[in-house]
Amino acid sequence: MAGLKDNAARDTDRELISKILKKRAAELAATDETGSISQETNNFLKIQLGQESYAIPTSHLSELVKFDYITEIPCTPDYISGVINLRGKIISIIDLKKLLGLRYSDFTGSSTIVIALHDSRTLGFLVDSVLGTEDISKEFIQYNIDQLDDIVGKFVLGICHDSTIILDVPSIIGDKTILVKDNVTS
Repeated sequence: MAGLKDNAARDTDRELISKILKKRAAELAATDETGSISQETNNFLKIQLGQESYAIPTSHLSELVKFDYITEIPCTPDYISGVINLRGKIISIIDLKKLLGLRYSDFTGSSTIVIALHDSRTLGFLVDSVLGTEDISKEFIQYNIDQLDDIVGKFVLGICHDSTIILDVPSIIGDKTILVKDNVTS
């Protein structure tokens, strides 16, 4: 009898895992070639920068790394905090507060580095804290925000009904002021 219960529990676990994987596969398949949002509901990682709440599409996330030590790089813009060595790979770290022109405050014990991906590029975003994940329906997102200035506006995908600002990861990672060219000619 115990064997039947174990088999039933395993079948239930398999069904749950299958549902989760099918949902994730559908989310990934619904993203267009630019990585833009193209479905009714998307999953976002909500982060805190200063007093503001921001969100990053989870489709662009690789991992979260506890803020520890960043090696500073001289002669770089102030929003480039430096680099970290993540399991043998050197990752550039961007201070999102400085990039977005927010009032600066020191980082705390809850500060985190969000590792983001787009195409073949990887960047780390230094944030004050991670608030969690949330599914947000497209109908609750306002796109084309005219009130934002050009500097911040180019990095914003939209604003949610609760004033959470959704960041445009491909625009941040692909920005010419952030992109470092591998080969330099003289």
